[in-house]
Amino acid sequence: MNVGVRDLKTNLSAYLKQAIAGQDIVVTDHGRPIVRLSAYVADNGIDRGIAEGWIEAPRRSRLPPASPARSDRSSLDVLAEDRG
Repeated sequence: MNVGVRDLKTNLSAYLKQAIAGQDIVVTDHGRPIVRLSAYVADNGIDRGIAEGWIEAPRRSRLPPASPARSDRSSLDVLAEDRG
């Protein structure tokens, strides 16, 4: 569905309801498409990447517990040394 900017401003709530319902709405300016309005789908990017094959699923389910590291130097001292 195409809708002009002026019509979108006037009837924004109605168009938002249509987008939420799954309708893609193309917003036009002087007849030229400029934006697509569609429902936001909260998906986990990692799950999508695994499904699309560009991320490999983990081979084990749990990592061992992390052990805290102690140092007599501050983080700022180590960072300053690293930066030279």
